[in-house]
Amino acid sequence: MLEEIMSRVHALWLSIRLTYHLLLDSRVPMWTKAVPVLTVLYIFSPIDVIPDFLLVLGQLDDLVILTAGLNFFEKLAPPDVVEEHRYRLMEEQEQRQQVQ
Repeated sequence: MLEEIMSRVHALWLSIRLTYHLLLDSRVPMWTKAVPVLTVLYIFSPIDVIPDFLLVLGQLDDLVILTAGLNFFEKLAPPDVVEEHRYRLMEEQEQRQQVQ
């Protein structure tokens, strides 16, 4: 159970890092870059599908929206650019694991 949670947290962290690199890449169209920006704006917006004061459910709603927004952004971005950045991030991670 804990391993599955850690795996999902790791995947989310990788997706966040990938999104950051894609946002900085000029080969990704500007209109595509609006997806993660709008996702973050929704998360910090006081208007929510499930209000944040409902413990757990409110935060779970934000986590689902974040994950969906990042996945949608990755699908809209040029596939070759996504794979290039994903490959680099995986290489960096392997190098860090070898050092430890």
